[in-house]
Amino acid sequence: MQRHVIRHLLPYQNVGSPDQVWGTLKSGKNVGFRLGIKGSGVPRWPGALVWGGKVPLTGPDALKSITARWTNGAIDTIPWPEAVGSSGGTTWHLLTNPQALKKWWPDIQQAARQAGSGIPRTAFEDAIGATMLHESGGNPGVYANGNPNGAYGLMQIEPGTARGLPGYYPGARHNPQENLILGAELLAELYRETGSWHMMAATYYVGSPPSGWYRGMPWSAAQRLLDYVPAGGNVQTVAGYADQTVAEMTVVAQEAPKG
Repeated sequence: MQRHVIRHLLPYQNVGSPDQVWGTLKSGKNVGFRLGIKGSGVPRWPGALVWGGKVPLTGPDALKSITARWTNGAIDTIPWPEAVGSSGGTTWHLLTNPQALKKWWPDIQQAARQAGSGIPRTAFEDAIGATMLHESGGNPGVYANGNPNGAYGLMQIEPGTARGLPGYYPGARHNPQENLILGAELLAELYRETGSWHMMAATYYVGSPPSGWYRGMPWSAAQRLLDYVPAGGNVQTVAGYADQTVAEMTVVAQEAPKG
């Protein structure tokens, strides 16, 4: 591993050191990490020393991801090797809130049923859940940047965008269940347009595909067109947003109360 520390900041809540960290290998085997590994390149969370463990980094059973868990149920999962953008900043950072998923999962399933005709149902549910967590952390009363005229709610729907969606009616954005449905309708529209989970997430964030993009373009090529931070107070590149959302779909698939 490289001898540097990647500091991971958790956006939705203030937390201290995780109480458990493990690595997951390609075989699915989990390897426990221990606290205080000097000089390790594995992540460091607020209030924590460095965690590390002896795991293979190459080969058929190489390290696939690193996961931290807190006593309050929060989980931070980082794909490995971690993607790094052209600016050298971290591209992926995942925070799954199992409590929010449990609370809103029946409504996410309903939104997927209502909006997702012709789209793989399970993956679409995961996409709605991942987008909700990314946009609001599961908080139904959030205005973007505190602006009461801007994006709002679980799916951070803009007023103008909401008016163009099938489920819109005055006040729909301010009903959490309807906000999820509006977001699901938008995600479904974008997935049908682009045919790609990555591009669905990218266009949810920025509004439309970039000039030069075509349906079926490999994501590795599309990333280069999306390596920019959109205006409006955003801090994440479009490619980074899409990578994070799709990676978090995998985490949602593991953590959502589907049983």
